[in-house]
Amino acid sequence: MDLSRMQISPGDHSLPGVTRTARGWNVTAVTPARKCSLLLAETGLRVPMDGWAVGRSRSILIEGADLADAEYAFVFEDFPDGTRDGVYPDIYARGFTGLDGRKRNRGLYSRVCEDSFDWQQDRFPEVPPGETVIYEAHVKGFTADAPGVRAPGTYAGLEEKLDYLQDLGVTALELLPVFEFDRYDNPNRDPETGERLVNYWGYATLGYFAPAAAYSCGDPRTELKSLAKALHSRGMELWLDVVYNHTGGKKEAPLFTGWGEYYLPGEKANISGCGNTVSCNSPDALRFILRSLEYWRTEYHVDGFRFDLCPVLARDPEGNIRQDAPLLRAVTDSPVLQGCKLIAEPWDAGDGYMAGSFAGRRGWAEWNGFYRDTARRFLTEEKDACADMAKCIGGRVLPAGGSVNFVTCHDGFTLYDLFSYSAKRNGRNGEDNRDGSDLNISCNMGHEGPADPETEEKRRQRAVSALALLFLSRGMPMLLMGDEVLRTKQGNNNTYCQDNGLSRFPWNALGGPRDLTGIVRWLAGFRKACPPGERFLWHGTRPGKPDHSWASHSLAWEYDTEPGEQNGRICRVYAAANMFTEPLTFTLPPGEWTPVFAGGSPIEHGEPVKETDVRPGTVTILTSQTRRHK
Repeated sequence: MDLSRMQISPGDHSLPGVTRTARGWNVTAVTPARKCSLLLAETGLRVPMDGWAVGRSRSILIEGADLADAEYAFVFEDFPDGTRDGVYPDIYARGFTGLDGRKRNRGLYSRVCEDSFDWQQDRFPEVPPGETVIYEAHVKGFTADAPGVRAPGTYAGLEEKLDYLQDLGVTALELLPVFEFDRYDNPNRDPETGERLVNYWGYATLGYFAPAAAYSCGDPRTELKSLAKALHSRGMELWLDVVYNHTGGKKEAPLFTGWGEYYLPGEKANISGCGNTVSCNSPDALRFILRSLEYWRTEYHVDGFRFDLCPVLARDPEGNIRQDAPLLRAVTDSPVLQGCKLIAEPWDAGDGYMAGSFAGRRGWAEWNGFYRDTARRFLTEEKDACADMAKCIGGRVLPAGGSVNFVTCHDGFTLYDLFSYSAKRNGRNGEDNRDGSDLNISCNMGHEGPADPETEEKRRQRAVSALALLFLSRGMPMLLMGDEVLRTKQGNNNTYCQDNGLSRFPWNALGGPRDLTGIVRWLAGFRKACPPGERFLWHGTRPGKPDHSWASHSLAWEYDTEPGEQNGRICRVYAAANMFTEPLTFTLPPGEWTPVFAGGSPIEHGEPVKETDVRPGTVTILTSQTRRHK
């Protein structure tokens, strides 16, 4: 780097971090430290910035030197509150070094990266909530073991598999965190193998403007943008799981150290359950989070954000929850984020349980934890579950457009494990099985872990029933990566540290006895053709006689749907779910009813029936076409 002609002049304080301008490179840092300088790693040169200070902000314009791809950091010294002097990475950086094993001993440095990409005529698909089918996946885990993929475990590898997801019926790909993080920030070892465990999920962000470089085989910025563009060309959306409630970095010096008021103090510092809890409604943090979201929306064309532990974003600088939190208002009102899907995980690790508080906000939806727990209770034959399950199916827990319905997600058992393990098996996480939830609402069908063919068939049937209920319910259904082939994590319900087969899509399961892709494809197609309407009629084994009592384990319901004007007909849908241990016979309402799904499989050419026998643990679906009244 030739610095002999470098000239320094006042910069633009509105441009955070390092930005190329028409005249040169604008460099801005905001810190309470009394002394601030830019450190260029290659030469060790320190460029003083204090002569161009406005309040806590320093901004300089560098001319005569090319900073493209330069590694840099800031040196902050003489803090009024006694914070230690030191070298600090740029929290607005779009790239980092020192996270992949190379140069780790030197520490974390920022890297100058520029945003350029030919989006051509790319447009946001804007898929309506009623047509949305979500697929939650991990970038590496989805294709790490995929045969024939040129770039396994990367954004590019994921792009190679988009046809598979589109064929499955997916409209929104929700990725576990892809913001830059330190995968080696885990001191534990696998007690079985002795291998060092990692931060696999990525819920400890270090770069809020930088895509994780480990998920690329070239330029991560170009690869992730190409993935978004490829999704959009298929009418699919890209959603990102984002972690603004806490940051990465060591406890004694977390990421935002030296930059201002970013963290909650005292006993509130761990309401995220991970330490380093962000004071999201402090002026510094609010401005930073909003800039980050708007950056990903504009530069990466992200369609939606799922906010991890979202109640933390509603806490004031004292740690108290505010329904009118300034950050939530700012996100909702941001012109840049208009039309963006905003999904809240409505609980945190403290007392922040805000279920129902987000779904009513403009543009917001939330993970429906009540749906998850209720569906599990119903499917595992717990008592007193029918009435609540009926509420979930009919969309009476949250507004249908604001409810993300799910039975499984990354955090917990897979769909197969839900019916194969009664207790977690997290010993390989190196925490003596203390980590992960003990409340799984699962059952093992009489045998813990892998079992005989008869038990395995029962598990398969129960998994199919879970999927059927999910697609027949009002709200947005979400699938967990690999549930369509009954992926197992061998009873581990917290694989945050497992970079191995426990966390990967088993592509060799396609075509095998656990392959449910055809069923998922059919259910997604049926939902698209006959989406659940607003009006539900509830039945029992007799029409109009629902049994939602404490001891009941069955449900039957009917809804009308209007898939289109073709033939002037309305499609009526009838479904019956039997979680008793014996078959049940359901007498159907008046009309000509044809079975289209029964015993865990679609029916191609069903004959009209007046009643239907529903096997134990299964769901049956019938349809009736009636003439539309003018």
